[in-house]
Amino acid sequence: MGYGAGSLELDLVYNPLTDVLPPDKTVLEPGYRRALQDLGIMFNNLVAITNVPVGRFRESLAAQNRYGDYMNLLRRNFKAATGSRLMCRTILSVDYCGNLYDCDFNLALGKKISGYEDRKFWKIDFSNFTPEITFGDHCLACTAGSGSSCYEALLPAKTSGAA
Repeated sequence: MGYGAGSLELDLVYNPLTDVLPPDKTVLEPGYRRALQDLGIMFNNLVAITNVPVGRFRESLAAQNRYGDYMNLLRRNFKAATGSRLMCRTILSVDYCGNLYDCDFNLALGKKISGYEDRKFWKIDFSNFTPEITFGDHCLACTAGSGSSCYEALLPAKTSGAA
């Protein structure tokens, strides 16, 4: 159909189904390219993201008594260098009612931006908008290993090894 070639971009997202950090995309991408090329499928970029322990994934970890182990994995692999590139620093999520969140995961958890809990986005003066980021344990998923965002790893592969 033209995706992955020319002007139609196609990005794939790899998200492990279990309580592990994703491998580096430079390790995964060649295998995906070969396998999909055999099927006539081309793509532009592979994004490897970390499972964030919220919702069903958190419930599954808790039911298997693995939530603590997963959180320890995220803590052990924390990289301070990811902090300046976290999406919550530059992107807002808005729900269907106009409430603001500093990330999709805080939206899923119902954690509105502190100080703006009762204000809709259309009533906010964004020229003077400097909210505090709402952090929780789930934020460790975005800071572990190479870091994780919906767009790409936050750190180059060479700095993503275990802490």
